[in-house]
Amino acid sequence: MSALRTRSLSLRPRARTVAASLVAQGALLLAGCVGSGDVAGPVSGGGGAAVRASIAARLQVDAPAGALLRLTPAYLRLDGTSRDLPTVTAPLGTAAEEQVAVEIEFGACLADPERAGWQGAPPTAGECVLTLRFALLVENAQVDTATIGPLAIRGGQRVIPGAVSLQEAAALQLFTADGTPLSTTTPLPVQVGERRALVARIVDGAGRTRPARAVSWRLTPPGLAALSDSGVLVGALPGVGSVGATSGGVEVAYPVRVVRAPAPLRIEGAPGSTGRVVVTSRPAGIQCAITNGTATGSCELPFPGDTTVTLDVVPEGTTEFRGYDGACVGDGACAVPMTEARTVRVASTARFTLAVAAIGGGSGVVTSVPEGIRCTVTNGTAAETGCSALFRLGTAVELQATPGANADFTGWSGDCTGAAQCQLPMTSAAAVTVSLVPRQSLTVSGAGSGTGLVTSSPAGIRCVITNGEAAEEGCAASFPRGSTVTLTATGSGASDFAGWQGACAGTGSCTVAVDAATAVTARMALRRTLTVTHTGVGNATISSTPAGIQCVVANGVRASVGCSAAFPEGTVVSLTATAGTVTDLVAWSGACSGSGATSCTVTMGEGRAVSLALAVQPLLTVTATGSGDGTVTSSPAGIACTLQGGRASGSCAARFASGTVVALTTTPSGPTEFVGWSGACAGTGNCTVTLTEPRDVTATLALYPLLTVAMAGNGEGVVTSTPEPIGCQLSQEGGYQGSQSGPFTTGTCTARFPRGTVVTLTQEAGEGSTFGGWEGACAGAATCTVTLTDDRTVTASFGRNAGTFRLTVEANIANTGSGTVISGQQEISCTITQQTSGTCSADFPRGTQVTLTPLAGAQSSFGGWGGACSGFQGCTVTLNEDLTVSARFFRAIGIRLPGGTPTRPPAPQKPPLTVRTPRPPAR
Repeated sequence: MSALRTRSLSLRPRARTVAASLVAQGALLLAGCVGSGDVAGPVSGGGGAAVRASIAARLQVDAPAGALLRLTPAYLRLDGTSRDLPTVTAPLGTAAEEQVAVEIEFGACLADPERAGWQGAPPTAGECVLTLRFALLVENAQVDTATIGPLAIRGGQRVIPGAVSLQEAAALQLFTADGTPLSTTTPLPVQVGERRALVARIVDGAGRTRPARAVSWRLTPPGLAALSDSGVLVGALPGVGSVGATSGGVEVAYPVRVVRAPAPLRIEGAPGSTGRVVVTSRPAGIQCAITNGTATGSCELPFPGDTTVTLDVVPEGTTEFRGYDGACVGDGACAVPMTEARTVRVASTARFTLAVAAIGGGSGVVTSVPEGIRCTVTNGTAAETGCSALFRLGTAVELQATPGANADFTGWSGDCTGAAQCQLPMTSAAAVTVSLVPRQSLTVSGAGSGTGLVTSSPAGIRCVITNGEAAEEGCAASFPRGSTVTLTATGSGASDFAGWQGACAGTGSCTVAVDAATAVTARMALRRTLTVTHTGVGNATISSTPAGIQCVVANGVRASVGCSAAFPEGTVVSLTATAGTVTDLVAWSGACSGSGATSCTVTMGEGRAVSLALAVQPLLTVTATGSGDGTVTSSPAGIACTLQGGRASGSCAARFASGTVVALTTTPSGPTEFVGWSGACAGTGNCTVTLTEPRDVTATLALYPLLTVAMAGNGEGVVTSTPEPIGCQLSQEGGYQGSQSGPFTTGTCTARFPRGTVVTLTQEAGEGSTFGGWEGACAGAATCTVTLTDDRTVTASFGRNAGTFRLTVEANIANTGSGTVISGQQEISCTITQQTSGTCSADFPRGTQVTLTPLAGAQSSFGGWGGACSGFQGCTVTLNEDLTVSARFFRAIGIRLPGGTPTRPPAPQKPPLTVRTPRPPAR
C-alpha cells in the first residue's frame, strides 16, 4: 500500500479469516504462505532448552501501511496464573489479505515443573497449554487485540485455532468543515439551498482521532437534501432526517433539519397610538418599546423560516392595549409563522388616573361625568373605593361636589382650584382634593365695666357690649368648620378695649380657627390716669409697657409732657427707668411695687401716682505729686490720667455708679519710680476704692537719683560706669571758646539710675596724663562704687606726667581767615578758622625747642603771632613751662602782608592724642 488506508484483523467470523497451524520444530511454512521473509527470530527463555513452533496466519488487513502484528504467547501454571513467553512481531504488507508466518519459542514452559496440563490434568511430557494474544499496532500504538486459547501445543502436532479478526477504528465522528462536531441531540440546521460540507474522523483503539478512509455517506429520507460522495450536503425540502457515514467497519448517524431561509419580523406602533407598551417574542429576540406610537429597541429581527413566533404585549403603567394589525389582527394571542417577511402593528391608548381626596372634616359626595368617580366623603375622609378611576387621554372629566347636611363645600385644591365646578382634560394623572367643612358656632361675651363693639371677618358677628355686658343679638354666628375668623374690638366713649379672654388673648385682633364651638370674651374697661414724678438730681428716662409713659428727667428737671397717661382699668403697666449720664437710680415710691430701681409694676384701678428718686454718681479724682512721670488708669474705664513732674492732665476725674469698686493702676515712665498712694488709698500696691461718696487719690512719682561725674586737672582721661551709660571725657584741647581755652569735658557725664542701684565708676588716664584720684561721693584712687539712694556727685582729677610741659596753639580772637600751624615733627598740626581743630596741643620734655610754622589757607594770609611768640615769621619757643601761642590769619583782599605765605613742607604724619570715650549705654 502506498497510502494510509483502513485494514482490520478480525476475531469475528468473517469471510476472510486467519488460520494458524502448529508444526514441529524446524518444519517448513505451510505451502502458499507469503511474507515468510518478515518472520522474527525465536527467543529462548526460562533457562530451558529452546523449543520452537511455527504459526502461519492468513490475515484480512484494514490498517495503514507500516502497521505491525504483535503475538504474545503465555502458558498456564498450576496455581492458576500465567507467564508470558517471548513476544514476536511481524510487519504487515500492503495487501488487503496476506499470510504471515511467525515462530514462537516455549522451551521455558516445558522447563517449568509448575506448568499446568490440559483442563486440570497433570502436564503431559513435551506439551504446554498456551494462550495466544494478537495485537494490531499502528504508529507504535495498540489499536485492537484478540486472544486465542487455551491451546495444547507440543512438538510435531498441528493445531488449527478458531477464527481471528482485528481492526483499527473504534468509533466514527462527523464534523462540519469548520471543525464543529455534530450533535446527537440537536439537529444540524441546513437552509434550503445551503451547502454544508461534512468531514468524518475515526477514533482508533488508542483513543486518537484520525482522518477516516473510504467513507460511505447516506441520508434519510433521501429527498430531504442532496448528499455527495465527498460529504457535501445541500438542503432541498424543509423537514427532519439524519445523515450517516460508514468507515473502517464503524457506522454513525446524526440528526439534520432542513429549514427555509430566515425572514424578518418587524414590530411597529399603530397610527394614533398613545401610552407605552413593551412587545417581546417567543423565541426570544424581539424586545421593543412603543411609546406614543414610536417603536424603539429591538423591533425587527429575522427568524428561521419554519419558526412560529409568538408575541406578548405588556402595557406599562395605566396604558391600555387595544389590539394588533398586520400579520396579527385583534387583541387575542398573536402567533406569526415566519414563511416570509412579516409586520405586526400594535395599538395602545394612554389612560390616566384621576384621584379624589377630601379635607375639612365635612361629609358629602363627589361624582364625575363621564362616569367613573363616585366618591363618598365622611367627616373629611374619602372612601377607599369609588374615589379614583382611569380615563383615556384627552377625555374631559367634570367633577361635581354635593355637601351633606350641616356641611359646606368650600372649594377644590390640587389640579382643580376655586369653588366652581372642576373640569379636567385628562392629559396626565390628576389629583383633586374637595373641601367639605362642617359648620360650627362662634360666641362673643363681654367683661369689665366699659362699653364697646366687636365685629367679625367674614361677617356674622356684630356684638355691642355695654358696661361689660354683651347684647342678646349679634354676638353669636355659625361658620364652616376650620374657617379662620378675625374679631376686632373697639372701645367707645371713655372706655378702651382691655383684652381678650377665652380662645384669644392680648389686645390686638383675635383670629380663631373655628374647628369646634368656640367662645371669646372681650373686656371693655374705663380709662384711668397714671402719673410719674421724681425726686433728687440727675438724668433718667421712664417708659411704660403698654406704651403711654415716656417721661424724661434732665439735670433734675422733669419734662412737661410724657409723664402721665391714661390706661384701661385693670391694665398691668410695667415702668422701666433708664439712668442717664452720671446718674444713679435710687428707688421707687408711691403705687409702684418691686424691689429693683430700674422697673416697677402698677395695676390700674383708680388714678395712680409713682415717684422715682435719683442721685448724681460719686466723683473719683486723681492728682499727682513728685518729680516723676507716669500714668494712672482705672478699671472699670473712666480714669486715664497723665502725670508729669507733679502735674496731672487728661481724664483725671470720673463718675461711677454708687457702690462701684474702682481699681487704679499706676505705670511710671522713663527714669521714674512709683513712691506710693495717698488720700483714699495708701501704700505702693494696687489702689481699690469703693465709691459711695466723692473720693480723692494722689499718686506720688519720683525721678531716679542723679549721678553726676565732674572732671578736673590739666591732664586727660575717661570715666565710665557699670551699669552704663556714664562715659565722660576730659580733654585739654577745646579750641577757641570765647576767651577760654581748655580743659573741656565731653560725653555722658550725668545719668539717672533706679534707687538703690550700685554704680561702679572706672577711670582711664590719657596719653601723658595720670589719674589723680576721686572726690565727692568717692575718695582715693581706687575704683569708685556709689549706692544711689539720692542724687550724688563724683569728681575725677587727671594731671600731666611730671617733667613735661604743654605747648598750645589757639586762634587769635581777631582771626578772619584760615590756615594751619604745624611743628617740626608735626606733634602739633592745628587747623585754625574761627575755632581750632586737629592736634592743637602737645607735651614736650623740659627744655625742648619747638618751631611752629604758619600755613595760610586759600584766599587767606598769615597775620602774625600772639602769646609766647610775636611777629610774622616762624615761631621758636623753649618749653620750660606751659606756653600758649595764638596765630592770626586774615582773609586776603589783594594785599600781601609781610611774611608772605610759606610753603607747607612735607613731613611724616603723627597721630594725635587719642583718649577713649566709652560708648553711651543702650536705652
